[in-house]
This record gives sequence, C-alpha cells and structure tokens, in this order.
Amino acid sequence: MISPTPSPQPRKPNKRRTRYSANAVVRKEAELLNMSPEFGVAFFFNLMNRVVSSAMVNGECWIQGIGTFKRTEYAARRRHNPRTGQIDLIPGGEKITFHPIKPRKAKDGSPAAAEPSPGARQRPQAVTSSVHRLK
Repeated sequence: MISPTPSPQPRKPNKRRTRYSANAVVRKEAELLNMSPEFGVAFFFNLMNRVVSSAMVNGECWIQGIGTFKRTEYAARRRHNPRTGQIDLIPGGEKITFHPIKPRKAKDGSPAAAEPSPGARQRPQAVTSSVHRLK
C-alpha cells in the first residue's frame, strides 16, 4: 500500500525590511516642502558633516528630539583570511555612533500619547546644553 505524500508546509512570508537611502528620503521630504531636491540633499549632507565633525572634535553632539552622536574608540583586532590563511592586524581608531533618545512614557508605564490632552500643561523645552553647539 502506498502512503500519500504529505502536503508541503506553508512558507512563511519574507519579512524584508524596506530600506531607503538618506538621499531618497531627503529628496521626498524636500519635494513635500516644495523645495528643490538638490538643495534638500545638499543641506542634509552639509548638516550631517557638521554634526559628525563636531562629534569628532568635542566627543559628542546632541540634537534635541533626535539623539546624540558620540565619538567612540575601538581597539586593534586581528583578521584572518580563510583563502590564504594569512592573519592581519587591523589598527584601532575612532568612529561615530548614534544613540537615539528614548520615547517618553506616561506615569502608568504606557507609551505617551502622541498629542497631549486639551487641558494638559505644556512643559518648557530645555534650551541650554553642556555639549558643544554647532556654529
């Protein structure tokens, strides 16, 4: 007696993350603001160069509502090439890491509402920072 072949397992759908380049996102935002896409891209990359250079010089650069760019050092490490069997030493150096702000939570522990209630008192935003400000 021949047993029937089992039906194949249903495949899970791919959970591919859609990745957008900074260039595409900035161009879209510039278009929504009725700005020239070229101006938007140039402005964004000039801003990011200023942030990164400030973080490299001063150790960190804080942007209110976004997060902190920090300079971190990494140690020298060894690299092994499996084709040749050669072991190389990669020198240590510095890089910029980004630490986003954590979203605020309500007092009961639930995530804060996107819009404040009508009678809620607005908190003043901090204006000063001990971190170097961009000029």
